[in-house]
Parts: sequence; structure tokens; C-alpha cells
Amino acid sequence: LFMFCKELFYLQINGPLDYFYTAEPDCLPDGPHFSFTYYQTFANIAASGGGMLGVLLFQRFLSRRKFRLVFWFTTTLKIFAACFDLMMVKRWNEAIGLPDKATYICGDAIIGQVAVMLDFMPVAVLMSKLCPKGMEATMYALMAGFSNFGQACSRAIGYMLTEAYEIREVTPCNFD
Repeated sequence: LFMFCKELFYLQINGPLDYFYTAEPDCLPDGPHFSFTYYQTFANIAASGGGMLGVLLFQRFLSRRKFRLVFWFTTTLKIFAACFDLMMVKRWNEAIGLPDKATYICGDAIIGQVAVMLDFMPVAVLMSKLCPKGMEATMYALMAGFSNFGQACSRAIGYMLTEAYEIREVTPCNFD
């Protein structure tokens, strides 16, 4: 239930954000205008590094802590990472002098992936401790299924909100 709820309440609007980050100037004059190479290649390389950093940080600092504390910490970190997307959509990063690429790489790509891995690691460890012998694969599949179902519901809610707020990725674009 926790796995489902933690994914469900982390609303995902990845599709519209993808368009926001890569929109052409005729669609979004003051947008970041990332090239697909940057958005799909360099950002994913940075995200992979962030994921590895998350595993190392968990092992070094969080593996011996109580799971409740780790879950609170990772939830707070995910909220912090999501604020970078909000900062870019609202263009606050430009107001304080932060370039788009640096804001995106530091926020969503690196901190976001650190948070994802820090969020995943205690669940995997907890499942390994709670599983009856011989049921590890079944329990892991069940945990992953609940998590994936929560993500799917979160994306569906995100898409419904996108439609409700009339966000459009085609000309005339609307990311308000």
C-alpha cells in the first residue's frame, strides 16, 4: 500500500514537461529550447550518474537508519527535486540568474535520480528482510507491481490535469 501511495501522490506530467523543455521558439518564445541531443543524451548520462550517487549515498549514510526516517528524507528530497521543474516552468531560474541547462541538470536529472534511488533502496532492503524464504521473487514482483500501478495512476491523473488546465503542446501552445 505504501509503494502504491508514494507513487500515486507524486503526480507526473512528463509528457507536457518534455514538450516544454524541447519546444521551439514559435511555440514557447521564452522556453528553454533544449535540443533533443541534450535532453535525451546528456541529461540521461547525468541522471545515470545521479542514480549511482544515490546508491552510494544510501549505502554510506542511510543503510543503517530506521526506514521511516529514510522514507521521510527521500520524500522530502523528491519534493525538492520537483521544485526545479516548477522553477523552470515559472522561469524563476532566469530571474535569479541560473541558466536553463544547469538548472535542469542539477535538479531533475541529478537530484531527481538521487532521490529515486534513495527512495527505492530501502524498499528493496525491507522486502529482502520481510520475505519468507523461497518467496523473494514473488514478493519483489508484487512490490514492483504496486509501485508501477501507482506510477500509472499518477500519470493518468497528470494527463487529466493537463487536459483540465488546457495545456497544449502544439501551436498555439499553452504552458500556463
